[in-house]
Amino acid sequence: MEERDFGTTGLRVPVVGMGTWRTFDVYGKEEQAARTGLVTHALRLGVRFFDSSPMYGEAERVLGDEGWDIVTVTLRKADLQRVPESRIHTALEASLNCEVHIRTE
Repeated sequence: MEERDFGTTGLRVPVVGMGTWRTFDVYGKEEQAARTGLVTHALRLGVRFFDSSPMYGEAERVLGDEGWDIVTVTLRKADLQRVPESRIHTALEASLNCEVHIRTE
């Protein structure tokens, strides 16, 4: 699959990514196994770029649990006029923290 530079990060990502909204809010091992199969199939097709958010239920945990070699973009809703910048930074750090199941290097 064709890849492109991801801004100035030094990462190269596929031109096709996969969103996780409404598909990764899992309840139980059976649903998690189905999502794991979905990601495994996407990886076989060359998809390694995933759109996630804590607002998408269990998406971050599901993507982090298997230790796949993927790039995950985490979305956060923020109204800078109402939410202090420090709170936004804290929320972003939580998404990268191993306690949230995302493995980072």
